[in-house]
Amino acid sequence: MDLCPNRPSFLTIYKWSELLSEIDSSKMLYLFAHAPSQLAPVAMLRLDMTEPAGWISSLWVHPEHRKRGLASSLISRAVVNCKERSLQTIGLTVHNDNADARKLYERRGFLQYINSHEGYTQLVKVL
Repeated sequence: MDLCPNRPSFLTIYKWSELLSEIDSSKMLYLFAHAPSQLAPVAMLRLDMTEPAGWISSLWVHPEHRKRGLASSLISRAVVNCKERSLQTIGLTVHNDNADARKLYERRGFLQYINSHEGYTQLVKVL
């Protein structure tokens, strides 16, 4: 798996100004997974690393590439990055109807923290 944040195809998702300001920030990290035969990312994780906690604000895997361990790999990399910065926890919000995602996060050690806004739950993992 090639994790590379500099693929031009990513720029179709975000505006240039947003991307450049976040890349310039030491508090934001983007992780990507690419299929060997494709230029465009097939999976992406956006991690906000504002002390004292990391926050996965986005995790996406192309439907054709799901159930292959890409999301787990990206989450593992995000956890490593948070630990390297001595952050205490990593968290995220998941929609209550997204059972597959919730199972994935629970397998990766995330626990329910609170019921969030309408239909969402916050999960957290202590590092």
